[in-house]
Amino acid sequence: PSNPDDYALIEEGARFARHQLSIYTWILYYYQFPVTGTFRLMGQSLKAKLKCNNSTNSETNANLSRKSNYEPCLVLPDVEAGVTESNALVEQTHETIVGDNFLHIHEATMLAHAGLDKADIAYASFEAGFYETPYCIVIDRKWKSVVVSIRGSLTLEDCVVDVLLDPSPLDALGEKYGFSGAGQYCHGGVVECASWLHEDLMRHK
Repeated sequence: PSNPDDYALIEEGARFARHQLSIYTWILYYYQFPVTGTFRLMGQSLKAKLKCNNSTNSETNANLSRKSNYEPCLVLPDVEAGVTESNALVEQTHETIVGDNFLHIHEATMLAHAGLDKADIAYASFEAGFYETPYCIVIDRKWKSVVVSIRGSLTLEDCVVDVLLDPSPLDALGEKYGFSGAGQYCHGGVVECASWLHEDLMRHK
């Protein structure tokens, strides 16, 4: 487009469309690359591993060059302050990806779609059910944005939720979350999914 505003709008839409598609993970990825999908993932995995190893080696060499002749004393957590070793371990191993399989196929294909690194994932849930909807929160550093992507209808459970057409009143939700829901209605299935999503966000904030 000759208009720079139109060009910027198209560029922004194309960028964030990748995030929207990424939460469909391996199903969409193998639909796009039915023959080469596996080789693409293997190549990206190898590339990420080499990058990680190079980064670790560089950091190790830097630490060795700064190391003095004296070893620092081991500083234990402050028990009086209520911080124990087990609490510190829990804090360090906080799970950011939930519901993936042992091959991490959802994570790998999501990153491949969006063109991001694992460090850019703030949280991702791949659990799916009648109201449990896969979604992710990623950090797009290039666009300086925090992006929340929520998967749309894909499975049989999603189809069941789609046909829950009875309108659900928003009075109770309005009182709970501080907005005027009097006389307002919403798709019953969408309300249940949105409520689950909000509760899951609160559990992992």
